[in-house]
Amino acid sequence: GAPPQANSAVFNPLIGCALGSIEGYSTPEQISFAIQWWTEALPAWPRWIEELNSGGLCKRRSVLISQSKGQPNSLIPKMRGVGTVPHFRGKDQVNALEISPMVAIEVYACVTCMYSTATLDNVEQEGTKTGQKNNENEK
Repeated sequence: GAPPQANSAVFNPLIGCALGSIEGYSTPEQISFAIQWWTEALPAWPRWIEELNSGGLCKRRSVLISQSKGQPNSLIPKMRGVGTVPHFRGKDQVNALEISPMVAIEVYACVTCMYSTATLDNVEQEGTKTGQKNNENEK
């Protein structure tokens, strides 16, 4: 499908998968399903989780959760009933990813590629529509 509308739609599920189930948000089964889904989309997902946890992300669990704000994110963009994750503050998302600089670089690169691809697809679709209209006008 189309990429999510905001970075937090990718960053928060990654942090949530690394933290594990959170009461009131997600169950262990939902986390497991989300990891499987994201691994299909981004094969490095399990390695990113491992590296974030090796870097000490779980030690920040209670602070991350207590400082979260706003609407929770779905563990899987645009899907309901698959569990959610608190909406961690933007600064906390960045700090969590940068526990492992290589994970941060890779995640940022993947998100950038997803958005770039979506933009290119939209431009190409608009160009195709415009081209069709031009061809019809020439007849």
